[in-house]
Amino acid sequence: MKYFVMKRNHIFIFLFFYMLIFIIVAGCSGSSARKISFYQSDINGSWKMVGFGLRRYDTFNSDGSLIIDASGAVTGGDLKSFGVDIQTFTGGTVSTTVRGSVTGSIDNFLADSNTTEKHTILGGQMTLSRDVIVYAGNFPISKRGLGILIRKRGSFTGFDLEGTWVFPLEGIFSVSINNSGAITGCSILSKKGNSGTCSGVFGINPQGAISGQIKTVNGKTFEINFNGQMNSGRNVMILGGGISTSFKGAATFAVKKDGVFSLADGQGNWKIFITDNNNAMYGTITFDSSGKITGGNWDKVIKNSGTFTGGTLSISKQGEISGFINTSTGNNYSLLGGQMSSTKELIGGIQKDNSGRFRVVALVKLPD
Repeated sequence: MKYFVMKRNHIFIFLFFYMLIFIIVAGCSGSSARKISFYQSDINGSWKMVGFGLRRYDTFNSDGSLIIDASGAVTGGDLKSFGVDIQTFTGGTVSTTVRGSVTGSIDNFLADSNTTEKHTILGGQMTLSRDVIVYAGNFPISKRGLGILIRKRGSFTGFDLEGTWVFPLEGIFSVSINNSGAITGCSILSKKGNSGTCSGVFGINPQGAISGQIKTVNGKTFEINFNGQMNSGRNVMILGGGISTSFKGAATFAVKKDGVFSLADGQGNWKIFITDNNNAMYGTITFDSSGKITGGNWDKVIKNSGTFTGGTLSISKQGEISGFINTSTGNNYSLLGGQMSSTKELIGGIQKDNSGRFRVVALVKLPD
């Protein structure tokens, strides 16, 4: 009888530890898988926004704000298109799926021409942290490009600016900022491949609103006075403002250089966005653990669609990216540089087309 009781106790102890190990393993695997669901309420709030793209001989750039209620209705906001018009948002809807895909249509009133047009959000994606949205946009006045939204939330100080930020603007790859907001160094690539320099200052208020000025010498001298917004994760910001050499202004986004990375951080499914001549490409692309492209499909705002047929994404230990992407239409996109965010959910980069024009590239990680 004692033997039976001892044996039964041993069985209970064995089962207890087996279940404990199972729970620990299951919990660890669940957190690494990052299985996330999105809800319509995730787009509720006030967002800062920028839009930018290529035209036949120049660029278009805009910045503004967007207010969306819990049902997805657009309740306010505006978008300033530098050199053209101020667009006031008078209505519309924005929606998201359980996987964070974002689409919508915004009603615009154009004050200069006293007309109304639509601003269409195509193939957008919210980051896993729910504070950034990237999309392909069909903007009013026949403009097509990329739009980026950052939710206005969180509390910030000047120390949140400190570090190196990587962003595509006239070939700029990185800007180093100290905790007082002064630019202490730059790495710039001109269209001719020559390096350049820059100077300037950044500021940030307690709500994360960015302001400041950049002066560059990059084959030409120009000055941009900008405003923008930092995300609540403090690793992405958007900027928009007037530029001294062009009435078109400038708009862009920046990713903070922070963290340790490996090739495996690129593995999985991503939404991809690339500016094009009076157009924009958007779609889904898949990388394996070695950085090889294994599949994906793309569309453009107007005309054309296809698949990704090959290429690679390289990621350094500092999160710097490079590589190339091939498409079924025979195009080859060479990534000159860029940066993965510290949360490993957003990549910002730049590539140069056959004519020597820079194109912006953005990738947003999809949930597993």
